[in-house]
Amino acid sequence: RNPWPATQLCACLIAAGWAPLAWFWAARLDASTAIRWCAGLLAVSAGGYVRTVTTPDSMALYGLLGGAAFLAASQRLSITLALVAAVAVTRGDGFLLGIAAALAWPGRRGWPVALAGIGAFAAWSVRCWIIGGEGWLAMRARVARRLRLSEILTTDAPDAPTIGKRFVFAGEHLPSMLTVAFIVSGGVLIWPALLEWTKRRHDHGLRPLLAYALGFPFVIHLLAPAIAAEGSVYRSGAALFVPMCALGAVGAANLTKRYHPWFLPGALV
Repeated sequence: RNPWPATQLCACLIAAGWAPLAWFWAARLDASTAIRWCAGLLAVSAGGYVRTVTTPDSMALYGLLGGAAFLAASQRLSITLALVAAVAVTRGDGFLLGIAAALAWPGRRGWPVALAGIGAFAAWSVRCWIIGGEGWLAMRARVARRLRLSEILTTDAPDAPTIGKRFVFAGEHLPSMLTVAFIVSGGVLIWPALLEWTKRRHDHGLRPLLAYALGFPFVIHLLAPAIAAEGSVYRSGAALFVPMCALGAVGAANLTKRYHPWFLPGALV
């Protein structure tokens, strides 16, 4: 039997959770009921993920868990710890989200959040090593020592690039990073979202969003450059999509009140 339809259905059901999550995100931003519906509709449209979110991949789950972890940040520490740990085992670079989320808890209270992600990732790595043994370690080392995906598929001995080459490689892929950031953040809604974030910059719970957006693409390119260039940044960016839909909807609504009434329809078009 073909397992594809069942796995695709699971991905669809998980991605459907993006809509109510966007609703709660808009509520967290004190948006009106109409704007909460707008945020939910934007999230369920899947934006730049519309062609791939229903595939049996990590995007739908990472987008749901990541967006929920960012929502819980600075509100409920226990829930944040659980979500950050779940995120860390969803993707290999998921521990980065926990480090970013720790910024929502000033002082020592942020350390458990960061360590929850790192600890979950470490526990998952030990589990993979127990199951995969030396072969798993060799595969991880091979991925970390290649700059291009084609090099991973060859049988040549890995030639680990220096840290300088890794930075150069990340610089070469800066345009693609910016393009991915633009797509996954809701397209043109990134501008009202950034304006809204600027207005709320003293809100500790929103700081992890910017920290993650600015940090994770470069860290992934340094740790696993070949994989990062072939879609990891795109997939890991899913955690930002739902919060950006909510921020974009709220920001666009505020701009519509202040400026021309056709701003929001025009931006959406």
